[in-house]
Amino acid sequence: MRDQRSNFLVIVGVAVVAILVVAGHLWAAAPGTAAEPEVAVAKADLERLPGSYANGEMGFAFKVDLQEGRVRLTITQGPPFPPALLIPTSPTHFRWEGEGLAPGLAVSFQVTGSKATSLTVIQPGKPEVVMKRVG
Repeated sequence: MRDQRSNFLVIVGVAVVAILVVAGHLWAAAPGTAAEPEVAVAKADLERLPGSYANGEMGFAFKVDLQEGRVRLTITQGPPFPPALLIPTSPTHFRWEGEGLAPGLAVSFQVTGSKATSLTVIQPGKPEVVMKRVG
Protein backbone atom coordinates (compact mmCIF):
# COMPACT_ATOMS: atom_id res chain seq x y z
CA MET A 1 0.00 0.00 0.00
CA ARG A 2 2.85 2.36 0.85
CA ASP A 3 4.41 1.85 -2.61
CA GLN A 4 1.11 2.68 -4.30
CA ARG A 5 0.77 5.86 -2.23
CA SER A 6 4.36 6.87 -3.05
CA ASN A 7 3.78 6.24 -6.75
CA PHE A 8 0.56 8.25 -6.62
CA LEU A 9 2.33 11.20 -4.94
CA VAL A 10 5.10 11.11 -7.53
CA ILE A 11 2.56 11.14 -10.37
CA VAL A 12 0.65 14.02 -8.78
CA GLY A 13 3.90 15.93 -8.24
CA VAL A 14 4.94 15.45 -11.87
CA ALA A 15 1.49 16.56 -13.05
CA VAL A 16 1.64 19.74 -10.93
CA VAL A 17 5.11 20.59 -12.27
CA ALA A 18 3.88 20.01 -15.85
CA ILE A 19 0.90 22.31 -15.28
CA LEU A 20 3.14 25.04 -13.86
CA VAL A 21 5.56 24.75 -16.78
CA VAL A 22 2.75 24.98 -19.35
CA ALA A 23 1.13 27.89 -17.49
CA GLY A 24 4.50 29.64 -17.35
CA HIS A 25 4.97 29.27 -21.10
CA LEU A 26 1.47 30.57 -21.78
CA TRP A 27 2.03 33.57 -19.53
CA ALA A 28 5.44 34.29 -21.02
CA ALA A 29 3.98 34.24 -24.53
CA ALA A 30 1.14 36.65 -23.71
CA PRO A 31 1.24 39.94 -25.68
CA GLY A 32 3.25 42.65 -23.97
CA THR A 33 5.31 40.36 -21.77
CA ALA A 34 9.08 40.36 -21.63
CA ALA A 35 9.09 37.08 -23.59
CA GLU A 36 8.09 38.84 -26.80
CA PRO A 37 11.33 39.40 -28.71
CA GLU A 38 12.44 42.80 -29.89
CA VAL A 39 12.07 43.26 -33.64
CA ALA A 40 13.54 45.72 -36.12
CA VAL A 41 11.03 48.32 -37.32
CA ALA A 42 11.46 50.46 -40.43
CA LYS A 43 12.15 54.14 -39.82
CA ALA A 44 9.07 55.07 -41.90
CA ASP A 45 6.86 53.01 -39.56
CA LEU A 46 8.38 54.64 -36.46
CA GLU A 47 7.91 58.14 -37.91
CA ARG A 48 4.10 57.65 -37.85
CA LEU A 49 4.03 57.40 -34.05
CA PRO A 50 5.40 60.67 -32.52
CA GLY A 51 2.84 63.09 -31.15
CA SER A 52 0.88 64.01 -28.05
CA TYR A 53 -1.75 61.62 -26.68
CA ALA A 54 -4.30 62.19 -23.91
CA ASN A 55 -7.13 60.58 -21.98
CA GLY A 56 -9.03 63.45 -20.37
CA GLU A 57 -11.23 61.18 -18.23
CA MET A 58 -8.21 59.70 -16.51
CA GLY A 59 -6.13 62.87 -16.55
CA PHE A 60 -3.24 61.27 -18.47
CA ALA A 61 -1.14 62.84 -21.20
CA PHE A 62 1.87 61.37 -22.99
CA LYS A 63 4.39 62.71 -25.44
CA VAL A 64 5.86 60.22 -27.91
CA ASP A 65 8.97 61.12 -29.87
CA LEU A 66 11.92 59.45 -31.56
CA GLN A 67 15.32 59.46 -29.91
CA GLU A 68 18.19 58.00 -31.93
CA GLY A 69 15.77 55.85 -33.96
CA ARG A 70 13.90 54.54 -30.90
CA VAL A 71 10.41 55.40 -29.67
CA ARG A 72 10.47 57.33 -26.40
CA LEU A 73 7.39 57.87 -24.23
CA THR A 74 7.24 60.69 -21.70
CA ILE A 75 4.35 61.09 -19.25
CA THR A 76 3.46 64.80 -19.28
CA GLN A 77 0.37 64.45 -17.07
CA GLY A 78 -0.19 61.57 -14.68
CA PRO A 79 2.07 59.42 -12.49
CA PRO A 80 5.64 60.73 -12.37
CA PHE A 81 7.77 58.17 -14.22
CA PRO A 82 10.95 59.00 -16.11
CA PRO A 83 10.84 58.93 -19.93
CA ALA A 84 11.14 55.38 -21.28
CA LEU A 85 12.40 53.91 -24.53
CA LEU A 86 9.77 51.51 -25.81
CA ILE A 87 10.92 48.12 -27.13
CA PRO A 88 9.28 47.17 -30.44
CA THR A 89 7.70 43.72 -30.74
CA SER A 90 5.92 44.67 -34.01
CA PRO A 91 5.66 47.92 -36.02
CA THR A 92 2.79 49.08 -33.76
CA HIS A 93 3.26 47.14 -30.50
CA PHE A 94 5.91 47.89 -27.88
CA ARG A 95 6.98 46.62 -24.47
CA TRP A 96 7.12 49.40 -21.90
CA GLU A 97 9.76 48.55 -19.35
CA GLY A 98 11.37 50.57 -16.62
CA GLU A 99 11.99 50.90 -12.94
CA GLY A 100 8.76 50.97 -10.94
CA LEU A 101 6.58 49.86 -13.86
CA ALA A 102 4.31 46.82 -13.75
CA PRO A 103 5.58 43.70 -15.53
CA GLY A 104 3.94 42.98 -18.87
CA LEU A 105 3.13 46.64 -19.55
CA ALA A 106 2.81 47.40 -23.27
CA VAL A 107 1.76 50.15 -25.67
CA SER A 108 -0.08 49.49 -28.92
CA PHE A 109 -0.54 52.22 -31.53
CA GLN A 110 -3.54 52.42 -33.83
CA VAL A 111 -2.39 53.80 -37.19
CA THR A 112 -4.61 55.24 -39.90
CA GLY A 113 -2.90 56.47 -43.05
CA SER A 114 0.36 58.23 -42.34
CA LYS A 115 0.09 58.65 -38.56
CA ALA A 116 -1.03 57.05 -35.34
CA THR A 117 -4.48 58.19 -34.23
CA SER A 118 -4.37 56.72 -30.73
CA LEU A 119 -2.41 54.46 -28.44
CA THR A 120 -3.56 51.85 -25.97
CA VAL A 121 -1.77 51.10 -22.71
CA ILE A 122 -2.04 47.39 -21.94
CA GLN A 123 -1.37 45.90 -18.51
CA PRO A 124 -2.20 42.25 -17.82
CA GLY A 125 -5.21 41.93 -15.54
CA LYS A 126 -6.19 45.60 -15.85
CA PRO A 127 -8.56 47.49 -18.16
CA GLU A 128 -6.88 48.91 -21.26
CA VAL A 129 -6.43 52.69 -21.38
CA VAL A 130 -6.99 54.31 -24.77
CA MET A 131 -5.36 57.67 -25.39
CA LYS A 132 -6.34 59.75 -28.42
CA ARG A 133 -3.79 61.70 -30.42
CA VAL A 134 -4.17 65.43 -29.65
CA GLY A 135 -1.18 66.82 -31.49
